Amino acid sequence: MLTEKNQAEHLTTHLSQFIIRMIIMDGITQDIYALVKKKMREQGAYDREAYAEFVDETIDYFYEKGKLGDDENEEFIKDQLMAMWENLSDGLADDNYEV
Repeated sequence: MLTEKNQAEHLTTHLSQFIIRMIIMDGITQDIYALVKKKMREQGAYDREAYAEFVDETIDYFYEKGKLGDDENEEFIKDQLMAMWENLSDGLADDNYEV
């Protein structure tokens, strides 16, 4: 049986690992987002459907290149990226692209 001190240490270790993982995932999410934006501009596709397709393609690319592993939470990453669509669409509108 774990003592209160051991439980607290165990919880702290797991929390630290979780925070580190979230920081790493945020960096990966930003890298994917940057590549998706680049693809959209290069291919002239500026709607949400194209964005979602580029997100899927780019996530697959990151898996192929080993930047994402099997233990990644792909659904969480996709949710983050899809939540970023509004920022991107606003930026594209500011750049005079048809959204």
